[in-house]
Amino acid sequence: MVGQSFYSGTSSNANGVAILVNPNITNNNVSFNEICESRLIALELSPNDTELVIINIYGPNNDDIKLFQKLDKYLLKNNDKNILIGCDFNTVLNPLLDKRNGNSNYHSKIRKILNDIINSCELNDVWRILNPEKKLFSWFLNTKPRVCSRIDYYLASSSLMNSISYCSYYPGHRTDHSAVLIKFNLNTPKEAQDTLNIITVSCKTILFLKILKTV
Repeated sequence: MVGQSFYSGTSSNANGVAILVNPNITNNNVSFNEICESRLIALELSPNDTELVIINIYGPNNDDIKLFQKLDKYLLKNNDKNILIGCDFNTVLNPLLDKRNGNSNYHSKIRKILNDIINSCELNDVWRILNPEKKLFSWFLNTKPRVCSRIDYYLASSSLMNSISYCSYYPGHRTDHSAVLIKFNLNTPKEAQDTLNIITVSCKTILFLKILKTV
C-alpha cells in the first residue's frame, strides 16, 4: 500500500518542502495547507485520535522575516492544537550553544522573531530540552576555520513534550545537513502502544511520518 505525499516546490529545484505519510497513518481527516510556496507547508491529521499539526519549513538564506511572519499568523489561528515544526530553519536559536565559528549575529532578525514565536506559542526546541548544555551541529561549511551550526531542529507544543521519547541527529544522504529523528508515543492502550516516528531529511526538506506498533 502506498501512503500519501504532500509537496510544495518550483520547477527550478532550488526550493521545496514535502511531507510523506506512511499508509498506516493516513485517514480521512488529513488536511493539507500550503502556507508559502516551496517554503512552508502544514499537515493536519489525527493518528489514534491525537490531533496534530505537522509543519515543514525551509527557512531563507537571508535575514528576511516574511516567512516567519506567515508562520506566526498560521500558528495564531491554530493555537489550540498540538504543533510540531521542523526542520531546516537556516537559523540558530542560541549562537553560544548552537554555532561554532562564523558570524554570531547572522540572521539576527529571524532569530528574534523565531524566539518570540516560540515564547508566545509555548513551543520547545525538543533536542535542546533533552540536551540542555550539549553542543552538536547539523550543518557544516568547510572553510578555515570550519563553520558549524545547528539549524535543523524540531519545535513542539508544550502539550506534546511529555509524549516525546527520543530526538537525535544522523548523517544525511547527499546533503550537507544532518537528518533529525523524533519519536513520541501516541495516546493508545498500553498493550498496543504506538510510536510516531518522524524523520527529516533536508533536501530541500522532506518529513517522513511512520507509526511503529510495539506490544
